[in-house]
Amino acid sequence: MRCYVVIEIKLGKFKPGDAGQLNFYQTVIDREVKHKEDNPTIGILLCGAKNEIVAQYSVDGMTKPMGISEFELSKMLTKKLTGLESPQKELEDKTEKA
Repeated sequence: MRCYVVIEIKLGKFKPGDAGQLNFYQTVIDREVKHKEDNPTIGILLCGAKNEIVAQYSVDGMTKPMGISEFELSKMLTKKLTGLESPQKELEDKTEKA
């Protein structure tokens, strides 16, 4: 399967507008980057938390392949790897300040 994959990571809770933003990125790749022989761009949205019903309503009617999933940053980053006491909390604090 030849296609591009757009992955967006949101540290916070999923909001309906996040699906629209991912759809925008997919459209840009499909129109500006992909070749005729490529399949449609796949969108993957990883977020800190989500409400299943809100996520389902947000993608209902969209025609591009898209998935929304939760992740837990502290499981992805180990203390040994980052050298941080609480990697998720520290990264969230830094992004809020930015």
